[in-house]
Amino acid sequence: MAKKLVRFDWAMKRLLRNKANFDILEGFLSELLHEDFKIKQILESEGNKETEDDKFNRVDILVENNKSELVIVEIQNTREADYFQRMLYGTAKVIVEHIAEGQPYSQVKKVYSVNIVYFDLGQRDDYVYHGTTTFVGIHSHHELELSEKQKELFKKTSVSELYPEYYVIKTNRFNEVAEDTLDEWIYFLKTAEIKDEFTAKGLKSASQKLDILKLDPADRKEYDRYVEAQRSDASFVETVKLEITSAVNDALNFLRKYYFCMMSKYDQIKTLSDNEFRRLTGVRKETFATMLSVYESALTQSKKLKGRPSVLSTADQLLMMLEYNREYRTYFHIANSYGLSESNAYRCIKRAEELLIRAGEFSLPGRKALQASDMQFEMVIVDATETKIERPKKTAHLLLLQKETAPPQNASNC
Repeated sequence: MAKKLVRFDWAMKRLLRNKANFDILEGFLSELLHEDFKIKQILESEGNKETEDDKFNRVDILVENNKSELVIVEIQNTREADYFQRMLYGTAKVIVEHIAEGQPYSQVKKVYSVNIVYFDLGQRDDYVYHGTTTFVGIHSHHELELSEKQKELFKKTSVSELYPEYYVIKTNRFNEVAEDTLDEWIYFLKTAEIKDEFTAKGLKSASQKLDILKLDPADRKEYDRYVEAQRSDASFVETVKLEITSAVNDALNFLRKYYFCMMSKYDQIKTLSDNEFRRLTGVRKETFATMLSVYESALTQSKKLKGRPSVLSTADQLLMMLEYNREYRTYFHIANSYGLSESNAYRCIKRAEELLIRAGEFSLPGRKALQASDMQFEMVIVDATETKIERPKKTAHLLLLQKETAPPQNASNC
């Protein structure tokens, strides 16, 4: 059964700085670094400062071990795109602050940077990463090594041991299945729970000292406030994500609509099937392509047009003419559909009609041609419109009025 404990970040800020609780942090670092780690002292760090800015979003602690090596342990709760650079800056700052003026560079301390992050830092699917510095030959591909005198001076066996080492633990990538003692610690870091069967160094002590029920009233109140602040921060981040997602979707929809509006009318419909294209324009795609070729050729051969050139493409001019003849909308209505003035729409339509008629390729055969052909017609369709009107009736009153006003037949012409 798992035991619920206080969060490790709060414990590191409030409890683990106490020398009596060093064994908890020593256990974690021993499992991570694969050595028997002993804390000599806890040094001043940013996490010690009680500033409102860093009280909740991150916690860090700087410790020195019995080999005079420095370890930065930092917990980051909120996402930071430049967190890699911050890791680098943190180690560089610690190195500079812990070498006295005038000391030789051989006194530069070894630094470990342990970063426990609760967001997906970078890409790839592992949850524990280790970074070192090595020098490899460009031609021989051999790794640069220390000389025997350097090994004796630095008490190190490789160049990488002189440089800072980085550990990144991405708790959100951990699947909560503990396969070794380090996984048991990461399970605790992610869930704030320790199972009875866990045997990693420091966890037994953590199970006893970090029990929520054993906190004194002041610490319990402070811890509850801390957890509530974490919830509030998480809610804020989630709200910002939703608002950003909504804003991005709105912007994309606007751009799609704007792009669609900026497209020519022909570009908007050219992806239609041949049947749909014919239903819309009255001609098939193949016929439209032929008409467009003839129209463009006729425009080239005709005299230079007066005035400004049309803002519509030749395909849109032809499409507007077909829509006008098929739907028989008013020039005003179709001009608004194409973003033109009524007079411009009229001129474009008439010009397209005249040039196509003049070309003679799209005229219907006349009566004589039909009679002279061998084509057998099964039916003839006549388009006619009948409109009912009321015939005026000559009533008796109208006849009497007509008779009274008529001049007499025997009247004198004088």
